[in-house]
Amino acid sequence: MMNSLIREMLMHDQKFVQRCRAEAFRDLEPEISSKRQEMHQLEEAAQQQASANAALAAQEKQLRQQIEEARQRIETEQANLHDVEQEKERVLARLDEDAALRLGLRATVRFTERFTAGQSSGSAAENVLNPVRYPELGTPSAGDSIADALKHNLRQFGIVPVRQSADMNMLVDGIRSTLSATHLLAVDSMFAAPLANTLSYAVRSVPASHVSVPTDWNDSSALDDLLNDDRQRVLVLDNLFDTVNESMLFELSRAQSETIVILPVGAYGNLRLVAREIWNRIFYVPTERYVALPQSAPTPAFAKHSESNPRMEGQEILDKAESLGPKIGNGLLTTSMILPVTIGMAGDAMNAEGIIQWIAPHLTLQLSLHQGLEQAQSFANGCTDAYSCNTLLTRVWKRNGR
Repeated sequence: MMNSLIREMLMHDQKFVQRCRAEAFRDLEPEISSKRQEMHQLEEAAQQQASANAALAAQEKQLRQQIEEARQRIETEQANLHDVEQEKERVLARLDEDAALRLGLRATVRFTERFTAGQSSGSAAENVLNPVRYPELGTPSAGDSIADALKHNLRQFGIVPVRQSADMNMLVDGIRSTLSATHLLAVDSMFAAPLANTLSYAVRSVPASHVSVPTDWNDSSALDDLLNDDRQRVLVLDNLFDTVNESMLFELSRAQSETIVILPVGAYGNLRLVAREIWNRIFYVPTERYVALPQSAPTPAFAKHSESNPRMEGQEILDKAESLGPKIGNGLLTTSMILPVTIGMAGDAMNAEGIIQWIAPHLTLQLSLHQGLEQAQSFANGCTDAYSCNTLLTRVWKRNGR
C-alpha cells in the first residue's frame, strides 16, 4: 500500500519524471544524435536528387524539343530531296526524249538527203556495206564438238570468268542455247570481236567479218544481201546501238537469215532509247561476270561434227511463258517473253548449266523498259545472279554507270 502511494506521488512529480527520463535516455543520446544527423543528410541528399531530377527533366525537355526540331528538319530535307529527285528524273526523261527526237529528225533529214542525192545521181553506191574479215590466225585445230570448240576458242580469245559464280561451261551453254532461238546477239563492245571470232572459227574455221554501219544507214535490200552473203557466217555490225539506229535494228529483227549477227554495245545508256520491242528478237548476252583479256597469238579450234539445235514446240513455249509471267510480276507481255523462254527451254533440253542465270539479265532489261526501274530492281534482287542484273541496270539507267 505504501509502495503504491510512493509510486503515485513520484509519477506526478514532473521534475522527478524528467530526471528519470534524462537518466534513461543518457545512454541513447549518441545514437539518437547520429540518427538525426543521418536523417538530416538524407533530407539534403533527397533535396539534391530532386534538384538533379528537375535539371534532368529540363534537359530532357530541351533534348526532346531539339530532337523534334531535327526530325522536322529531316522530314523537310527528305521532302526537298524527293522533289529534287523527281525533278531530276523529269529532266533526264526529257533529255532522253529530246535525244531520241533529235536522232529521229537527223535520220529523217539524212534519209531525205540521200534519197534526193540518189534521185539526182542515180547511184546507190553509198548504201553498199563492205564487210572485212578479222585477221587470219593460222590453221585452226579440230575439236570434237561445237561445245569443245567454243570453250577452247573463248579461252584462246581471252574471255575468262572473274567471279566464282561463273565458269566457261555456263557461258558456252548459254551461247548454244541462245543460238537455238535467235542469231541476233547484243554484246558488250569489249567482247564483240572475241565472241564473233570464237563462233566463226568454231562453225567455219575462219575469222568473223565486221563492218561499221554509218549513222542512220538503212537499206533493206543492201542489208538482205549482206546477211545472205555465204562468205560470212558470223558478222559484227558496229554502231547500231551507239548511234541508236532504230530502223536498222527493226530491219534486222525482221530479217530471215542464218548469219549470226553480233551487235556491240558501247554506250549502255542508249539501250533505253531504242524501242523496247527490239528485245523481242535481239538477245542481250550477259558478260558481267567475265572479262576479255588481250591475246597475242591465239590458236582457235573448229568443230569436226556439226550439231542440230533443239526445236521447241510452239504450245510448249506459250505454256512456259504463261507460267513465267507471275514469277516476274506479270510485267511483260507474252510476246516479250517468247525469246528468253525459248532460250531457257533449249538450255534445259541441252542440260545446260545456269540457264536461268543466263536469261535473267535480259528479262531485267525488258522489265526496266516495260515497267520501270523499280520493278526491274525488285526482280534483279531476287535473281540467283543478282550481280549481273543489277550491274546491267546501273549501266543502262545511271549516268556514268560504267
